[in-house]
Amino acid sequence: MSHTGVALVTGATGGLGSVIVDRLLRENFAVLMFAQNEQKLMALFNTMREKYPMTILHYWPGSVINEQDVQNAIDRTESIMGPVDFLINAHGAPINIRPSISLSLGDFTKIIETDLVGTFNTCKMIGKSMSKRRRGCIVNLSSIHSVASYPGRSAYAAAKAGVVGLSRVLSLEFAQYHVTVNCVSPGTCDVERTQDANGHQMQDLLRRIPLKKLVDPKDVANVVLSLYTNKSTTGQNIIVDCGHTASAWFMDY
Repeated sequence: MSHTGVALVTGATGGLGSVIVDRLLRENFAVLMFAQNEQKLMALFNTMREKYPMTILHYWPGSVINEQDVQNAIDRTESIMGPVDFLINAHGAPINIRPSISLSLGDFTKIIETDLVGTFNTCKMIGKSMSKRRRGCIVNLSSIHSVASYPGRSAYAAAKAGVVGLSRVLSLEFAQYHVTVNCVSPGTCDVERTQDANGHQMQDLLRRIPLKKLVDPKDVANVVLSLYTNKSTTGQNIIVDCGHTASAWFMDY
């Protein structure tokens, strides 16, 4: 049975990455999962293999900021599935929440390296291959922090805003090769990290969101998938946030 396309997902074991992998497999994509933690990759592979036994699924451990790791993942994909025509960058460093004046340069740089430099690295290396074949779709996960942020998120907001700017430039450079590049920027998602927030914090957050709910990761995955077949959309930052950043309302919803 032929597959829909060949996808490489970075940060595949994360809260959003794993949902995106699930959605791609449901649509019969051949998928290579790329992340640093090999144990988590193996566990996710076993879960997805049991759920979708007829699909083409493989994984490769490595870092997005290591050129050789990324090249190894590309080589692995091409040798088993064929050239990558759908790149989804869903990786991200842990958020370091603290005032900027107490954030060390090393901690700031670590987030920038993973979230921004890592995205540049994968886009450059896989985008080069896509450009030669004159076909491809790149979706980079950013965040609502690229347009509106909170105190204590200077590194995270800078990195995610950088991903949007990077994607915009790449969309212009790759357009002549019929490769689209877009961002999807989720608001606060209903994933494990968010579920650890205390009750008062969650109540305060939900009061400020027009739809009065957290973003369903499946909705983010649906938007990501839709960009694969949409050949007219490129250079955009698509925000999926239940109306959060649209609001300047000063009372509870």
